[in-house]
Amino acid sequence: MKRASDKIEKTLSSLDDLARAQDNPFLFAKIQHRMQSNQTQTSAQKAWQVIGLSLTMILLVLNIFTFWNHFNTKNEQSDLDLGTELGINSGVKSIYE
Repeated sequence: MKRASDKIEKTLSSLDDLARAQDNPFLFAKIQHRMQSNQTQTSAQKAWQVIGLSLTMILLVLNIFTFWNHFNTKNEQSDLDLGTELGINSGVKSIYE
């Protein structure tokens, strides 16, 4: 039991000689400067994100419009005419006629 209390006393006495930590007087100014520079950088990043999102949405709308237009037109008859001109389906009866 005496060994444990001796170790505890030795550990506690080692803390007696420690000095208080010194603070940096300009630390608060440094933190404020970094926060302000990060806000400016964040604003620029947000602007690029908005531009990228806008371009993505425009491309998506154009893509949807192109597919919608492609599938709603009657391309089947023009494809059949092209095959007839090339002689590919000359013996095949058209289902579109």
